Amino acid sequence: MSNPHRHHEFDGSGSVQSQAIGPEELRRGDRFSVHMRRFGIPYRLPLRVTRSEHQRVLEWKQPTGHRWRWEIEPDGEDVIVTEAFDAAKQLPPVRAGLKAAGVFQDNAANIRASLIRMRGLFLSP
Repeated sequence: MSNPHRHHEFDGSGSVQSQAIGPEELRRGDRFSVHMRRFGIPYRLPLRVTRSEHQRVLEWKQPTGHRWRWEIEPDGEDVIVTEAFDAAKQLPPVRAGLKAAGVFQDNAANIRASLIRMRGLFLSP
């Protein structure tokens, strides 16, 4: 979860590519970037870690103001994994553009796909 070089392995959107720049384990304040491809257009996305608790929480902020967060919480013998997209502080023109492009609707399906991929990668059957 905290290694940006592995993010592409469990990304359910298919937009995160295998190239990343940054430390192997992200901590609050770290800057990193990932190579992305959305709508057939490749780009590099610079990000900043806004919250980090080792093996529990990782949140990063995108340049447009929205945040992605992963939370892992032990629950007996199980583990609860939550992925969240927070657009509350997103720049209004960006929000309007992303909404028009259907990105918010896609996010829900992509989050589900990411969680399924993560389960397959990190949990034994």
